[in-house]
Amino acid sequence: MMDLSAADLNQLIDTALQHLEDENSHGDANHPALPNPGREALAELQLNRADTATLTAAIDLCRNTNSRCRQLGAAILGQLGHSRGNSPYGVFREERYRALHDTLRTEIATTANPGVLNEVCIALSHLKDHRAIGIVLELIDHPNADVRTGVVMALTCHQDEAAVSGLIRLSSDRDTDVRDLATFALALQIDVDTAPIRSALHARLDDIEPDVRNEAIEGLARRHDRTVLPYLVRELQEQVSDPLFSAAREFADPSLCPALMNAGRIVFGLKEDGHRLANYLEGCWRKAVAACGCRFDNP
Repeated sequence: MMDLSAADLNQLIDTALQHLEDENSHGDANHPALPNPGREALAELQLNRADTATLTAAIDLCRNTNSRCRQLGAAILGQLGHSRGNSPYGVFREERYRALHDTLRTEIATTANPGVLNEVCIALSHLKDHRAIGIVLELIDHPNADVRTGVVMALTCHQDEAAVSGLIRLSSDRDTDVRDLATFALALQIDVDTAPIRSALHARLDDIEPDVRNEAIEGLARRHDRTVLPYLVRELQEQVSDPLFSAAREFADPSLCPALMNAGRIVFGLKEDGHRLANYLEGCWRKAVAACGCRFDNP
């Protein structure tokens, strides 16, 4: 295996590019546990080579005609120097923002490669620069779900009204993953409490996807919206999850005890089956039971 600390800049870029070229392949089924040298090379560039030479190389990659090169350039710029103690956003923040903004603007105006659009949006999410909101919102109706996922991530780090409105819109997206991520952002990562946010979360309480329903319930519980209690009871009759138990802890309502007892039977059934999350879920359940003041024997 290559000693990445001894590799020069061009070697690291070549290795990372090879990772990007292979990321959609099936890989070698005989060696599933081998470390990914491409991912390690990218981390080496981002964390340990946060200098002018790497910044310049990443910007040059963003201008390359090859879309994989542009993806790598954006990925490097997104987290360049994030491990440095002097700034939670890394180094060369203004230069990185300008390069990513220009890349996104050029991409929208020309090739509009979905992989590059996604990568640039993710990179902008790490910079948390409010100036990116406007251009990112131009992609909110992009036909590719991966691009819309990138939009969610880029908007999630902002409390700005326009960003929140974008997340509300994406929380009803036709793609399950986009809808899930946007609902999670509104429920747990946006600290404001407004009628439009509550309305968007209420709209997801009957979503076909359980994770989306659970996140909406937890988000409303965090906002102390007691109208969600019947939905919480309904879900606890059928399934168990950390968001549901977190919602129960938020309410700390003894009326939830019968539903929590039913959930306890599900949890202990998972333990008997050796489910890998059973012990974690039991801990979440016991905290919810204690918060609601339920009296119980082990189900």
